[in-house]
Amino acid sequence: MSITDMHHHTKALAGLTLQTLTTGTVTGEIIDTAGFNSLEFALLSSTITDGAFVVSLLHGNDSGLSDVTAVSAAETLGDADYADTDDDTANRIGYIGKKRYVQLNIVATGATTGGDFAGIAVLGNAAHMPTAD
Repeated sequence: MSITDMHHHTKALAGLTLQTLTTGTVTGEIIDTAGFNSLEFALLSSTITDGAFVVSLLHGNDSGLSDVTAVSAAETLGDADYADTDDDTANRIGYIGKKRYVQLNIVATGATTGGDFAGIAVLGNAAHMPTAD
Protein backbone atom coordinates (compact mmCIF):
# COMPACT_ATOMS: atom_id res chain seq x y z
CA MET A 1 0.00 0.00 0.00
CA SER A 2 1.18 3.48 -0.73
CA ILE A 3 -0.12 6.78 0.62
CA THR A 4 -1.07 9.36 -1.99
CA ASP A 5 -0.56 13.12 -1.83
CA MET A 6 -3.40 14.91 -0.06
CA HIS A 7 -1.31 17.95 0.87
CA HIS A 8 -1.42 19.54 -2.57
CA HIS A 9 -5.15 18.88 -3.03
CA THR A 10 -6.46 20.45 0.20
CA LYS A 11 -6.39 23.64 2.23
CA ALA A 12 -6.99 23.96 5.99
CA LEU A 13 -8.51 27.06 7.56
CA ALA A 14 -9.66 28.01 11.05
CA GLY A 15 -13.32 27.05 11.20
CA LEU A 16 -13.92 27.75 14.90
CA THR A 17 -11.36 29.41 17.15
CA LEU A 18 -10.71 27.47 20.36
CA GLN A 19 -13.25 28.63 22.92
CA THR A 20 -15.37 27.58 25.86
CA LEU A 21 -19.01 27.16 24.93
CA THR A 22 -21.84 27.58 27.41
CA THR A 23 -25.58 28.06 26.80
CA GLY A 24 -26.19 29.94 23.56
CA THR A 25 -25.15 29.90 19.93
CA VAL A 26 -21.69 30.37 18.49
CA THR A 27 -20.78 30.62 14.81
CA GLY A 28 -17.38 30.01 13.32
CA GLU A 29 -15.49 31.70 10.53
CA ILE A 30 -17.10 32.18 7.12
CA ILE A 31 -15.40 29.75 4.73
CA ASP A 32 -15.11 30.65 1.04
CA THR A 33 -15.28 27.45 -1.03
CA ALA A 34 -14.23 29.08 -4.32
CA GLY A 35 -11.71 26.89 -6.14
CA PHE A 36 -12.60 23.74 -4.19
CA ASN A 37 -15.19 21.02 -4.69
CA SER A 38 -15.52 19.66 -1.15
CA LEU A 39 -15.61 20.90 2.43
CA GLU A 40 -15.31 19.04 5.73
CA PHE A 41 -15.24 20.56 9.21
CA ALA A 42 -13.16 18.68 11.80
CA LEU A 43 -14.03 19.48 15.40
CA LEU A 44 -12.30 18.65 18.65
CA SER A 45 -13.62 18.86 22.19
CA SER A 46 -11.63 19.06 25.38
CA THR A 47 -13.27 18.48 28.76
CA ILE A 48 -17.05 18.93 28.66
CA THR A 49 -18.52 19.37 32.13
CA ASP A 50 -22.20 19.68 31.26
CA GLY A 51 -24.67 20.46 28.49
CA ALA A 52 -25.44 19.32 24.97
CA PHE A 53 -23.97 20.83 21.82
CA VAL A 54 -25.75 20.56 18.47
CA VAL A 55 -23.51 21.19 15.45
CA SER A 56 -24.95 22.41 12.15
CA LEU A 57 -23.91 24.38 9.09
CA LEU A 58 -25.09 27.67 7.63
CA HIS A 59 -24.55 28.81 4.02
CA GLY A 60 -25.17 31.57 1.49
CA ASN A 61 -23.78 33.24 -1.61
CA ASP A 62 -22.99 36.62 -0.01
CA SER A 63 -19.48 36.92 1.44
CA GLY A 64 -20.88 38.38 4.67
CA LEU A 65 -23.68 35.79 4.76
CA SER A 66 -26.41 38.44 4.66
CA ASP A 67 -28.40 35.73 2.82
CA VAL A 68 -27.60 33.00 5.38
CA THR A 69 -29.83 29.94 5.66
CA ALA A 70 -29.49 26.65 7.50
CA VAL A 71 -27.96 23.82 5.49
CA SER A 72 -30.48 21.01 4.96
CA ALA A 73 -29.88 17.44 6.11
CA ALA A 74 -29.62 16.43 2.43
CA GLU A 75 -26.61 18.77 2.05
CA THR A 76 -24.86 17.62 5.23
CA LEU A 77 -22.71 14.53 5.76
CA GLY A 78 -22.35 13.10 9.24
CA ASP A 79 -23.34 14.22 12.71
CA ALA A 80 -20.92 16.12 14.92
CA ASP A 81 -23.10 16.69 18.00
CA TYR A 82 -21.55 16.46 21.48
CA ALA A 83 -22.88 15.40 24.89
CA ASP A 84 -21.30 15.96 28.28
CA THR A 85 -19.70 12.51 28.03
CA ASP A 86 -17.76 13.35 24.85
CA ASP A 87 -14.52 14.63 26.40
CA ASP A 88 -11.51 14.76 24.07
CA THR A 89 -13.54 13.66 21.06
CA ALA A 90 -12.92 14.40 17.39
CA ASN A 91 -15.96 14.66 15.12
CA ARG A 92 -16.54 15.79 11.57
CA ILE A 93 -19.35 17.17 9.48
CA GLY A 94 -19.28 17.52 5.69
CA TYR A 95 -20.95 19.97 3.32
CA ILE A 96 -22.27 18.98 -0.13
CA GLY A 97 -24.45 22.00 -0.86
CA LYS A 98 -24.19 24.47 -3.70
CA LYS A 99 -23.58 27.79 -1.91
CA ARG A 100 -20.19 29.50 -1.97
CA TYR A 101 -19.86 30.50 1.70
CA VAL A 102 -20.29 28.11 4.62
CA GLN A 103 -20.13 28.58 8.38
CA LEU A 104 -20.08 26.22 11.33
CA ASN A 105 -22.83 26.74 13.93
CA ILE A 106 -23.02 25.24 17.44
CA VAL A 107 -26.02 25.59 19.75
CA ALA A 108 -25.32 24.81 23.41
CA THR A 109 -28.11 23.95 25.83
CA GLY A 110 -28.15 22.99 29.49
CA ALA A 111 -24.57 24.10 30.08
CA THR A 112 -23.29 26.19 32.96
CA THR A 113 -19.55 25.70 32.49
CA GLY A 114 -19.88 23.81 29.17
CA GLY A 115 -16.81 22.67 27.30
CA ASP A 116 -13.93 23.69 25.08
CA PHE A 117 -14.20 23.29 21.31
CA ALA A 118 -12.17 24.10 18.22
CA GLY A 119 -12.75 23.44 14.54
CA ILE A 120 -10.78 23.27 11.30
CA ALA A 121 -12.33 23.69 7.85
CA VAL A 122 -10.69 21.42 5.29
CA LEU A 123 -11.32 22.38 1.68
CA GLY A 124 -10.63 19.55 -0.75
CA ASN A 125 -10.62 18.53 -4.40
CA ALA A 126 -8.96 21.74 -5.50
CA ALA A 127 -9.69 22.98 -9.00
CA HIS A 128 -6.02 24.03 -9.36
CA MET A 129 -3.10 22.22 -7.82
CA PRO A 130 -0.86 22.43 -5.98
CA THR A 131 -2.79 24.44 -3.40
CA ALA A 132 -1.04 27.29 -1.61
CA ASP A 133 0.10 26.71 1.98
